[in-house]
Amino acid sequence: MSLIRLKQQVSSLLKNNQLNPARKLLYKIVKQDPQDIESLLNLGSVCGALNSYSEAEDSFRQALHINSNIPGAWLNLGYALSIQNRHTEAADCFRNAIRIKPDFVGAYHYLGNTLREIDRHEEAISIFRKALSIQPENGPVYYDLGNAYKARGEMDKARDCFRQS
Repeated sequence: MSLIRLKQQVSSLLKNNQLNPARKLLYKIVKQDPQDIESLLNLGSVCGALNSYSEAEDSFRQALHINSNIPGAWLNLGYALSIQNRHTEAADCFRNAIRIKPDFVGAYHYLGNTLREIDRHEEAISIFRKALSIQPENGPVYYDLGNAYKARGEMDKARDCFRQS
């Protein structure tokens, strides 16, 4: 079967939330064309949605080996690593996403949460503030900033953030 036809099938399966069959076809596609970044990224996302974070990591790493300038791939790789409690590696991935796309609020948010996970609250606060300087109305970032202040015992600042979230 042609790659075009396989990709059409994957698209249909994904629209119907049939992740396991889509994953099987995506593996088939990347076996035939290991340079297919789109399929590698889709495979990583599907594996992540199926809680197969090690597989997701492998797919995102393969895609980034081909093209290291995809901020979303760095974000997703970082998320997969973070879920595996590999926070230092995850933080590096989020920083790479930010290096490529300096206004990537999602990457700042994940980086802040990752830093909070490894008790680097002061740095997390700085990162959350940077995210809010880009997108001041981001409630989830305010909430996580509040948690970072709370972890440092700064309850007044935490309450202010929780109110804004």
